Amino acid sequence: MGVVYAAADMELERNVAIKVILDPALADPELMRRFEREVRITAQLEHPGVVPVYEAGRDEDGRRFFAMQQLRGRPWRTSSGASPRGTKRRWRRGR
Repeated sequence: MGVVYAAADMELERNVAIKVILDPALADPELMRRFEREVRITAQLEHPGVVPVYEAGRDEDGRRFFAMQQLRGRPWRTSSGASPRGTKRRWRRGR
């Protein structure tokens, strides 16, 4: 439904992440509603585990987007249970 890009907020001189709806979703009213709902709900949440939304709008091509805090970390594929050798790692319950 969307793609997330690393970007720079030039005015506030900070790195941000921008989620933009994909072009095929523009033609699907249900996907547009889902994307807009995601933006509204995410913007209303205030929790340490939820990335804050900084801005929402439309780009120059009319596609919906929202900008949020950019987080740094490990790629999901290195954290999702696969070891470098391709074998499964065991996860402790708390992890």
